[in-house]
Amino acid sequence: MFGSNVQFISKCNVCSLESVKEDWQNVWYVHVLPYSTLIEALTASFSNEELDDKNLYICSNCKIKVPSSRKINIIQSSPIIFIILRRFSYDQFSKMTNKIHQFITYPETLNLTPYFDKNIQESIKENDVFNNFTYRLNAVVVHLGKTADSGHIFTYIRAPDGFWYKANDESVTRVKLDKVLADKDAYILCYVKIPIDTVVSTDTELIIPPLQSPSLFTSSTPIRPSKDYNNIINNYTTVRKTFLLSYIMAFLCYI
Repeated sequence: MFGSNVQFISKCNVCSLESVKEDWQNVWYVHVLPYSTLIEALTASFSNEELDDKNLYICSNCKIKVPSSRKINIIQSSPIIFIILRRFSYDQFSKMTNKIHQFITYPETLNLTPYFDKNIQESIKENDVFNNFTYRLNAVVVHLGKTADSGHIFTYIRAPDGFWYKANDESVTRVKLDKVLADKDAYILCYVKIPIDTVVSTDTELIIPPLQSPSLFTSSTPIRPSKDYNNIINNYTTVRKTFLLSYIMAFLCYI
């Protein structure tokens, strides 16, 4: 349900030997600096990286430490992606972990196709695998404070009724999507894979997938909620579940 299978490709700059290693990443850690958008940060994370100086590695062919290049590709993604923005850096002088207050924008919908292995990208195009799906922002954990060991945490959550709510301790209030996307203290982003036909960027005309349905990640048929449905999902039970999810999200940022 969580994370992605990524492929690390290292290439020796001396003999051109490539080594490939796969690893399952439960969460993605993305640098905030020096980027202004999440897309820029992700593009940099999945671009070729030159490894030299302290990052030299022993080539199995050259038998010595050599400069090399490294590329990371996604080869399999799960229904839910957690992205943690690296907002904290350790200051050797003060011996404290300080917060980076750089504002980085993040989209409501996220296309992961450019970050897949090239062969998988071609397969995606040929088989039309991803054209019916996208990743949509479902929750944002916000950290208020100057250091890693102090401050306050609350969560923005897209509830089952399609609207956004701010869950802040005992208070749960409805907010606009614009406010969610403009928070400069966003710390953890949760994206959920959904049928692309169900995405509607509005707070008035809702088209959402069925609740608690196993076909959430396979069906592309949108469902318009009825008045009775809206009355049900706006009751106390829904608010309580939203409130509980906020604490789960807040807990995840510390484990």
